[in-house]
Amino acid sequence: MEKEAQEMIQQREKEREEMRREAEKRQAEYDTKMAAFHSRRIGGRPEPDDREDGIPERVPQYVSDTTREQRRIEVILRDREGERFPPVSMTAPTQPTPSSSEAPHEEPEPEPSSSSTPDMLAALENPLIQQRIMEMVGEKLKAKSKGKRKKGRVGSMAALNKAREEQKDALTHEQDLRWKTLVREKYRSATGHIRGKDFFNYEGVAAATVKRCDEGDPSAQPRGSNEKLYFGEGWASALWNRIIFEKCIDEMLTKRAEDPGKWEVPDVSTEYLMALFINCIKLGRAEWRRNQPNAGETFMQARERAKEYDAERSEKRVATSRKNAKFETRVRTSKRMMEVSLAKNDHTSADTWKWFKDDFLPELDKGGMSSEEDEPAEVVVGNERTVQTVHGIKICPWRAPKITSYMKMIDEAGDNVSLKLSNKRPRIRGRTESKAEPPHGLPRAMYNEDWLAQRKPYIPDIEKELEIKEKPFTLMDIEVVN
Repeated sequence: MEKEAQEMIQQREKEREEMRREAEKRQAEYDTKMAAFHSRRIGGRPEPDDREDGIPERVPQYVSDTTREQRRIEVILRDREGERFPPVSMTAPTQPTPSSSEAPHEEPEPEPSSSSTPDMLAALENPLIQQRIMEMVGEKLKAKSKGKRKKGRVGSMAALNKAREEQKDALTHEQDLRWKTLVREKYRSATGHIRGKDFFNYEGVAAATVKRCDEGDPSAQPRGSNEKLYFGEGWASALWNRIIFEKCIDEMLTKRAEDPGKWEVPDVSTEYLMALFINCIKLGRAEWRRNQPNAGETFMQARERAKEYDAERSEKRVATSRKNAKFETRVRTSKRMMEVSLAKNDHTSADTWKWFKDDFLPELDKGGMSSEEDEPAEVVVGNERTVQTVHGIKICPWRAPKITSYMKMIDEAGDNVSLKLSNKRPRIRGRTESKAEPPHGLPRAMYNEDWLAQRKPYIPDIEKELEIKEKPFTLMDIEVVN
């Protein structure tokens, strides 16, 4: 630290020395030009051959009152700051008295000397100069306060992201996912919003309040972790949002310290948690920003544009998703098997397939379909074993056990030759659990009670979060369906 301080002092001394030399150079040029100007006034304009090389002709210029006052202010401030810069004489050289035969000429008013105390006192009595001095002092104080405030902030986004990546490397994949889940649940609890689209009509804190908070006004700081967030310009670095997230982090760590198992996650840095909280706000702010009017756009026009965009995006996403394709396939399979059962006069099976088609699958919807991923696997083709790409079905831990048997029954029925496409890839049920979020708004009977019980200690209001419907819905007990 002492070495750095000495280097800074030396650097400042060097800058002052350069400024002093530059000022002396300019003063010398000024004295030379003024001497040449006065010599021309006394002896007349010199002939071209007698003019000194490199000294251009100087014509007196008009100096306004504003310029004079500004120069007086600079001299006063320089003297008041304890000779921050080396003093430079501003007094013009003594001018010889012109002869009576010469026509009168207007002389440029000499600039005030830094050593002229009466002139400085007289200048301070000028209201314009007093006002300008107050403005300049206020600007300097404001700049200094901003510099102090920046030092107290948590850190830039680049520093937070770097800290997050470093912490992530020290965690296992499961531990990182666990911390993300905990932060996401705390964020939802603090904001009262569950999904990103819930922020579409979000009314955040006023920009004026955030500005006062950034300027250090204690009365303009958030009081708790459930205060409204700021989504305007500079939201990521706004001190208002950072204070709210710091309070959320303190509450999380305090609650974790009370748990004997420490939530079964290792300790992490506050920068890592702050980066996760800031990432949580991105999705909600994107939805909020889509609802804000653009330049030359009314509020109603912005609402219509946002709705059209959301509908178009949803259609494209659903149309290309595997879950949607799987849902449509299972509905067609149930309908086809119902027709086959009726053709066989098997009304019991027909009623079961009708229940799948009209009640069960529409209630479960596309979000209740399991996730899949392409993976190589060994399959039997004819009498030979071969390795080919298959659809690996992931386990949905949130689903009731009966639903898994229903899906297996429908898929096996769909493997019938009359319903199967020739280029359809094999689908193999694996043991990997799906990381996808469980669907919201399903009847309670469709959720796995054990899965809900395991999460209840960590998410007390899980029923509210999942928007579980308490309406009666009974899953059928099915043994064999031909």
